[in-house]
Amino acid sequence: MPQSVPFRLARLIAALALPAAVHAAPPLSLDEALRLAESRSAQLSAQRSAAEASASMALTAGENPDPKLIVGIENAPVEGPDKWSVTADGMTMRRVGVMQDFVRGEKRELMAARAQAEARRESALVDMQATELRKDVAMAFLERLYAEESIRLIDGLSKEAELQVAGTTARLAAGRGDSAEPVMARANLAMLADRRLEAERMARRAEARLSRWLGEDAKRTPAGEPDLDKLPRIAALTTELENHPQLAMFAPMTAAADADAKLAAVATKPDWSVELSYGARGSASVSSGAAGAADVAEATSGSMAAGVLIGAAAADWRRCCTGRRPSPGSGMPRRRSLRRPGPAACRAGRPRRPSAWRCRDS
Repeated sequence: MPQSVPFRLARLIAALALPAAVHAAPPLSLDEALRLAESRSAQLSAQRSAAEASASMALTAGENPDPKLIVGIENAPVEGPDKWSVTADGMTMRRVGVMQDFVRGEKRELMAARAQAEARRESALVDMQATELRKDVAMAFLERLYAEESIRLIDGLSKEAELQVAGTTARLAAGRGDSAEPVMARANLAMLADRRLEAERMARRAEARLSRWLGEDAKRTPAGEPDLDKLPRIAALTTELENHPQLAMFAPMTAAADADAKLAAVATKPDWSVELSYGARGSASVSSGAAGAADVAEATSGSMAAGVLIGAAAADWRRCCTGRRPSPGSGMPRRRSLRRPGPAACRAGRPRRPSAWRCRDS
């Protein structure tokens, strides 16, 4: 027997709705919401990374700095044909070495204390942000839970209000009731409708707040009211105020400030450093060394005439002291205006004047 069109349509709708019912997300409990929020919070993850970095820095805060490598070039020419050359000029020196800074022990202890205080402060900030996150997620979860529970209660009351409106209207039609009773029943039904709209608005707002931390899981139905009896009592909280996440960070901050003040007091005491370096002047190869020597010889050729004259003057002075006449090819011009040193000065080997001496012809 062929099936009717409405029956086939109903079967198609049921087949399409069956996978959605099978794969429907389970209800969301408060503990699961807190766990998901902590695992997906980017701000909390960044703060944890900052705390780990501070803890790692605290391990090496009391040590000396790492050695430094020194590489440099001194007296490099910046003008002339050899500018920017490190091998052409013999005065250019290439230097390489290492340097180690040594910080005073008192300063290193204070820096280590400050770094440890900073690490404790960052760890306390992690606990504070985690507590703030759990509080916000729990409040949003409970707000949505109570808003949806209010919607269910309002729906039950609305059914009763609709029956009341129908009853009072029937009694008024039968002439046995007061004309104000239907009006009051309709007013009560309208008030319940307004309250239901307000509850829906609160539920949507709480769901939007949860989606900030839970994403798509915020659309899941709350599993039910959590066990509030497990919460600590007020008396127990007042005895451990120093361990409160909002207050635990102030003790490390105080310790860090004390360390900074002591560091400022010892900042006037100097540190010291050791440097070991090797420097080499001139060219770096044999060929460049020969070229450098040729340049030096060329640079000094202009003063050779003066050297010859000075050498000839010294030889004539020695001949004068020994009584010998100057050689004709000595290169020193004869000047009769020069004064002959005395015999005593010649015998002592000390002339009376610091100039170049020559003997007069007798």
